[in-house]
Amino acid sequence: MRLQVEAAPILFPDCSIREGLRRIGWSAYSILLDSHIGRVIFGVLGGNLRRIFALTSRGYGVSLTRGKAEVLRSGANFVSLRLTQIHNFVDSYQVDVMEGVLRHNQRSGQVFVRRHAPLDVELFVHWDSVLREAS
Repeated sequence: MRLQVEAAPILFPDCSIREGLRRIGWSAYSILLDSHIGRVIFGVLGGNLRRIFALTSRGYGVSLTRGKAEVLRSGANFVSLRLTQIHNFVDSYQVDVMEGVLRHNQRSGQVFVRRHAPLDVELFVHWDSVLREAS
């Protein structure tokens, strides 16, 4: 967490630390996919967001030593996730980890947060059913 806070103003000097944390979060999924374990877990799923989000708990399990992620509900173009005991910025960095999954898979969408406790949130991720055009 300290590294994220120290890196944010260096990587994004024109942004607030919170915005910098969000932007760092955008790259988390791509970085995970570049790792061997990330390719094993998510590599065969292509852009199938429903299947990707179904494996969220495994992704968090290999990425963090504390905390837990679980899928509460899912549908064709949404998922509701519960993050518990997540210490690294559940309402900024973690939201944008989810946005990063959407961006990586060329989808637009939104992430909504419902805070249950300081380290416990529900994230509702909704995405468009069609791919974005490359810019």
